[in-house]
Amino acid sequence: MGQYYKVVNIDKKEYMYSDGGIKLMEWSYSRNPLVLNIMKKLANEWKGDRVFVVGDYALSGDRIDRDNNEKDYDYDLLEKIEKELDIYDREDGGYPITIYHFADKNYQEIKLENIKDEEYKYIYNHKRKEFINLDHCPLAWLYKEKNNYVQVKIAPISLLLALGNGMGGGDYWSNNENLVGKYINEVQDLEITKEPLNIDYTEFRPEFYEGVYIPYNEIPNEINLEKNKEKLVKEIVDFIFTYDNKYFKEMYNNKKDAIDRMGYFSDYNMKITIEELLKIAENNTEEVKEKCNELMERINNYKVEKIVRSNKNKSDIEYKNEINEDKHINEIYKKICDELKLKNIESIETKNKETTIIFDTEEQLLIKTHDKNNIQQFIQNTKLIENNSKNQKEAVRYKEVDEKIPKKQKNPDLFYYEYCENENGKMIEKGVWVDFAGTLVTNKEILGKKEFIDYNQLFDNPKILMINDETMNERINEKTESEEEEVY
Repeated sequence: MGQYYKVVNIDKKEYMYSDGGIKLMEWSYSRNPLVLNIMKKLANEWKGDRVFVVGDYALSGDRIDRDNNEKDYDYDLLEKIEKELDIYDREDGGYPITIYHFADKNYQEIKLENIKDEEYKYIYNHKRKEFINLDHCPLAWLYKEKNNYVQVKIAPISLLLALGNGMGGGDYWSNNENLVGKYINEVQDLEITKEPLNIDYTEFRPEFYEGVYIPYNEIPNEINLEKNKEKLVKEIVDFIFTYDNKYFKEMYNNKKDAIDRMGYFSDYNMKITIEELLKIAENNTEEVKEKCNELMERINNYKVEKIVRSNKNKSDIEYKNEINEDKHINEIYKKICDELKLKNIESIETKNKETTIIFDTEEQLLIKTHDKNNIQQFIQNTKLIENNSKNQKEAVRYKEVDEKIPKKQKNPDLFYYEYCENENGKMIEKGVWVDFAGTLVTNKEILGKKEFIDYNQLFDNPKILMINDETMNERINEKTESEEEEVY
């Protein structure tokens, strides 16, 4: 079930609700009316008060495992306030009384002021001697308003003062979840300001984000990427509207709707758009084909930059100060190649800022990354990796053995084909009983829908590289040995 939240001032006996969704992560964003009101209240008439963002499941009795004596982050404070309010371990109509429900019946609801702008930008914790600059929070998303991109971020104040997080749907479960409620015992030591104070405190960045991590210093690049996508999407729609005469044109008659739809596909399923472009160019003029190729290249450039930036940022926060630079660079390339689904890469190893990409054909690509903070190097190197991956032959590892291998002894991870050899040559198929000449064991399917294939066709195929793999002996014999062990 979803957990609902309200902002409760214990000292002033007041509370506020969101005027929209009331689950924690339905409203805990910058520019949200409730968040703007919390910041203004804490900066003024609520300054120094005990103010909490309270969930309706936040009950001390549910925040402790008494068998193991394990307490949730908010157990002690909940128990203390419940006893103060004389609701500890009490029920109303058979249901436990929570602070949330107590406030509903006993406190005054404060209507939200109509605040449009984020005036308050700094949260100072005088007890910890640290501060938060809201401009330095990661990006949650962008939206366009009057031709300008507006930044939306997760608001740290609501999470830092939350009681009951982790008990219901709509709670915060993402990066730095352990920091939720960090300020619940220091809310009276907080000072909210519009301008920075002239005091020597340490900056604290809670780095709350869901999904893709985009740090504050990368937001300008994200905006530029969004602008490039917007321009690209318009040109794709124009191309389809102009050059398609029989396939998809009626889907693009309303250009505005088509651009909105294409904007979604560009981030989540560009494969559909690529298929449409190829279909239109297939039987068209050379000029149209050339324009299509240009669009395809730009689509790929956008995709690569998007993937590189997101995985570089993700790695930066995941491995910050935990691993050396070579390992950091190596992990970034691994994440990027995984998301690009480059399945023919065997290994990625980085030493002295030089990264060796080994493909399953055993071909190697050496790339250099002089600076792990230089995003353009990662983008250019990723394009090199992707191009080399596309140009690789399909590698099939194989081992030839003399005998037939019984069905019950076959390793299910391998593929088994038998040779039929006579005056017509050598053929590869399944289930050979006449002219049997041996078994070909591979790591990939090679026949497909064919019943048989010529030996030379397979081994002389310019698109396939057959690699004799001696290590496959262990995998071939593994199943046989296990069957023998069962017998004895």
